[in-house]
Amino acid sequence: MGPPEPCYLVEWYQPAVVRGSLERTSALLQSSAAAESALGPTIQLMSMMVVPADEMVFGVFCAASADLVSKVCRHAGLPADRLTPATDIRLAPT
Repeated sequence: MGPPEPCYLVEWYQPAVVRGSLERTSALLQSSAAAESALGPTIQLMSMMVVPADEMVFGVFCAASADLVSKVCRHAGLPADRLTPATDIRLAPT
């Protein structure tokens, strides 16, 4: 088993993203990630969360680089407002 793939936290503060359908936003990002993965390194949207009271949407991606995540977001029409390296810890069910 090799080292874990880097993860990145993407933040959007755009009212249209916050008020839109999370399912539609997720589908746009997943489609963009699949298209980009077909051309090179794999990128995967792992999870998303919306915080309506704070007008924020968060997404966690696993990818080879932050540049790749940024590209996928732009191609989906959802440029990131903030993108930072993150640590992903998978918890076992209890």
